[in-house]
Amino acid sequence: MPYWQAIPCPLWCEREHHEEEFTEHRIHRPADNLVSVVLTANDPVRLENKDGSVFFEPAILRVDLSQHIREAAPRVLLGKEHSTEYSLTPGEAVELGHAPVKTGQLAGTS
Repeated sequence: MPYWQAIPCPLWCEREHHEEEFTEHRIHRPADNLVSVVLTANDPVRLENKDGSVFFEPAILRVDLSQHIREAAPRVLLGKEHSTEYSLTPGEAVELGHAPVKTGQLAGTS
């Protein structure tokens, strides 16, 4: 455990921490791509290569987990790949998780 880490990592943290990490990089993270969903009803995302050429990737909704060593609780990160990201408390994430189910159930009752 690095000198700056006062307590062990949360059970879900799969990141290897190092002594030389700067403060802003001292973050607990699970394995890559915790949850990713390709959004097939959305337009593809237009991106540019370093040489200026254009390519497209599917729109992807990503859900991730992150906790800086100075934070008391983890944050659930929700966002589109290559776009805006929202930081939610665990309680907000649970509340948001119920919303699509309720909406889907409502849509299925027609």
